[in-house]
Amino acid sequence: MARKLHTPAGLKYGSYLIVLLILADVLFLFMSVPTATAGAQSSVVLTLCCFIGIILVVLFIFFLLFLYEMHRGKREFGKKHESKASTALILIILSIILFVVSFVVLIIGMASAIMLTPDGTDPTIEIDAAGFRNQIIIFFAFLLATTITMSLALVYYPLELTEQGKRWMLWTGFGLQIFPPVLSMILVVASLPGSGVLDLDEVEQLDMNTAISYATYVVSLLGMILFFIAYRAARQRILDGKIQPVLAQPVQPPPPMAPPPTWGQEPPPATVEEPPKWEELEPVDEPKE
Repeated sequence: MARKLHTPAGLKYGSYLIVLLILADVLFLFMSVPTATAGAQSSVVLTLCCFIGIILVVLFIFFLLFLYEMHRGKREFGKKHESKASTALILIILSIILFVVSFVVLIIGMASAIMLTPDGTDPTIEIDAAGFRNQIIIFFAFLLATTITMSLALVYYPLELTEQGKRWMLWTGFGLQIFPPVLSMILVVASLPGSGVLDLDEVEQLDMNTAISYATYVVSLLGMILFFIAYRAARQRILDGKIQPVLAQPVQPPPPMAPPPTWGQEPPPATVEEPPKWEELEPVDEPKE
């Protein structure tokens, strides 16, 4: 019976995961365009939000299946693939931690930047612009680190299973994934109050939200398409037999032993070599006196 391989199943779930990410990016892009949502009814927007929520739930399920199958099959295609798969799992765990920490830092920073100045019975709220700017910079730095680690993990999983001439798709997809948060970080930090770099009041034609949305979703969409092509190609190489799994050699059984004698049966007599007879001995000359 042939042994079941987990890696092709993991790449299949990874392809489904990427398709759902592409679909979510398309819906987010549609909702971010002002001309598409300006005349839309609230029920249409609510329907899109519910649909995105369902996609995220299914996406999380495929994400767990993808990690499970790739971890089970990390030893199926040699030591290099095993090393890359183990590193990818560590990067995914690190990216999840960084993602949680980034939002914790953002919430704590926004809370610390708000200062309450009591004025009788009507307190006024003031925002520390410098502190708020620093917290936003820290938030985007953590968000950039999260994107880098997650995208690098998506590169490492199929890297050793991809042809040398097609690995550029993985690295190009990686670059396209980290470009949007870098651009968003530059635009947001430059437009913060007190930065002195970009004044949105003077540049009225620049819509910051639209620019960031287009840069994030469109570029990320192109990177995900390259990831999808690379994952499908790596899985097809395995199914076509172009990559042979490195399975453990079967243990050779010990040589069969002679069956023990049955009850009441005497063991065969041991063969004893008889000494030569007297007549067969050669005469030896006696020493002369």
